[in-house]
Amino acid sequence: MAYTVYLDAGHGGYDNGASDGNRREKNDTLRLTLAVGEILQNNGVDVGYTRVEDVYDSPLRKAQIANEAGADLFVSFHRNAAEYRNQYNGVQTLIFDNSGLKKEMADAINEALAEVGFKNIGTEVRRDLAVLRRTKMPALLVEAGFIDSDTDNAIFDGNFDDMAQAIAYAILNTLQDNGLVGAARQTASGTDTGGQVVAASTLPVGRAVAAGRMAAGYVQGAGSMKGNPSAQRIGTFSSPLAGMEVSAPESPSEDWQSQESTQDSIPPSGAIPTDDEIRIGRRSSGRCVCIDDDDDDDDDDDDDDCKPCYMIQTGLYRNYQNALRQKRRMERDGFTAMIQLYKKFYAVVTGYFESEKEARKVQRELRQLGYETLIRTVR
Repeated sequence: MAYTVYLDAGHGGYDNGASDGNRREKNDTLRLTLAVGEILQNNGVDVGYTRVEDVYDSPLRKAQIANEAGADLFVSFHRNAAEYRNQYNGVQTLIFDNSGLKKEMADAINEALAEVGFKNIGTEVRRDLAVLRRTKMPALLVEAGFIDSDTDNAIFDGNFDDMAQAIAYAILNTLQDNGLVGAARQTASGTDTGGQVVAASTLPVGRAVAAGRMAAGYVQGAGSMKGNPSAQRIGTFSSPLAGMEVSAPESPSEDWQSQESTQDSIPPSGAIPTDDEIRIGRRSSGRCVCIDDDDDDDDDDDDDDCKPCYMIQTGLYRNYQNALRQKRRMERDGFTAMIQLYKKFYAVVTGYFESEKEARKVQRELRQLGYETLIRTVR
């Protein structure tokens, strides 16, 4: 039976992830995931995807998808972000603990990406992330550079093919070193390559195990191979960006957080709104944004400009610390959560969803985990 790797493009749908101007994390991760997956498929590895289009599933559901498929390995792709632009640079891979195949593969991926030009920040243990904690197989989360770093974006865009190949080769090499895949790998057409790693090409979409959502046209090529065709082990890369001076914090775990976690802060005093109802909102970058209508332009309240969206509320508290505990519980279960001031209470919510169908899907997942839920409509 072929070895099965499940690849996860972080975020999706209403959840843009981190952003920098018009650049969205969810788009970068999908592009990278499909490119890496195609190279793996070309080399005899069965590949499944948690998503192949712009849709949302919670991190918990993504872990469940891989578990239900009986995957042997899970790799989630993300992009990091700092407090302000160009504060940090570099790649980092997150793992549940420093042991076994996942640790070896995390180091290999970081080292391979360093050869493409990224700063190697290293690996970090994260036990609070659902895609690492709830998966039954070895799991990694790759932070493919900072989305708010001009340096990292230049590498991501200018050396994209090399980056995708470096990640795929690091995965393949680690699997080969552990006897999990053979040295003689197969192309999609079944031709023995004698150990040669095959770069992405025109791979039939049917090779993928895409969680029931694969559709023709979503697989993208990742360029041509630069390794040594006669080598059993994949070669290294040369890049015009290799050796570039980039900055990194002395202690990454203390200076920034992955985009999978959320910093908490006590709301300032006097921030409780006087209005009894949530203000009319408009969507901005896929989200509803509450606004005040302080001008005389009646068109501001035009329903054509202000479509409804949905949030799921899991608790309403007088005490902020109780709301904070609920928020952290939701994050441990793999849901993006936030605390909102609602009337004179603290509401713990997840969203925004652009369709009621999408909101009810997530609501079912929350109820299965024992949450009491209420869907709120924002217009």
